[in-house]
Amino acid sequence: MKWIFLVLLFPFHAYSSTCIGTEDKSFVWNQKYADEISINTEYFDGSYTVAIEAPTELGGYAFNGVSLSVDSIEDPSFYSMLFTGEVDETHRAWYSLRAEMVRKHIITVSFGFHGCEGIAVTKQVVFN
Repeated sequence: MKWIFLVLLFPFHAYSSTCIGTEDKSFVWNQKYADEISINTEYFDGSYTVAIEAPTELGGYAFNGVSLSVDSIEDPSFYSMLFTGEVDETHRAWYSLRAEMVRKHIITVSFGFHGCEGIAVTKQVVFN
């Protein structure tokens, strides 16, 4: 019992930081950089393939990653980071899905974000 009391005497510290993005920043980033990100869909035999291409750098920030949100960004029914590869100085990611699984898909491509510094561009996937 004495050791529990001794443990309580040691100081414990918790550190946290939060990056809070605003809709204003997102709107500006999307207006300024949306053309730098390409999202192409291809339909074949009942399935879609979605291909994403992004530059290795945007606005002075290095490429960080690509994510997929289904239905909404704030409360997605499905969320996943996508694996990317670098080809010809662009980062590429892709995924496939059956046509009956098509819903609202939102791609977010991020650059930087080391200590709350960076850019995130969001685009909705358009299925033809």
